[in-house]
Amino acid sequence: MFNYKYIITYVSLLFTFFVHGGEVSITIDDFNFNDQLLSGEERNNEILKTLTKHKIIAAGFVTTKYLSLPNAQNGVEAWSKAGHLIGNHTENHFSYAKTNFNDFSNDVLLADGS
Repeated sequence: MFNYKYIITYVSLLFTFFVHGGEVSITIDDFNFNDQLLSGEERNNEILKTLTKHKIIAAGFVTTKYLSLPNAQNGVEAWSKAGHLIGNHTENHFSYAKTNFNDFSNDVLLADGS
């Protein structure tokens, strides 16, 4: 079965590339979704390989509660060693709209200490 969302994404990226002079932003949130084709580690390696091939520096924002999962720390270290930026995506990934400012701010600071 052909998945049209990949074609739409690809065309959108090409359009953005040409309109904005080569600058593209992509977001992948909740990276560890269930995938039938690649494990999380394989997906991470493929993304890093592609970024390196095209000499792209990226930023990865880490939800630190997941750092205790198998290979999570290795994945973050691989991004860092490849020269990518590592940012704070909070400890618990609370919904900003459903969390008061103090609790959300404390969650950011908690992740900063990880």
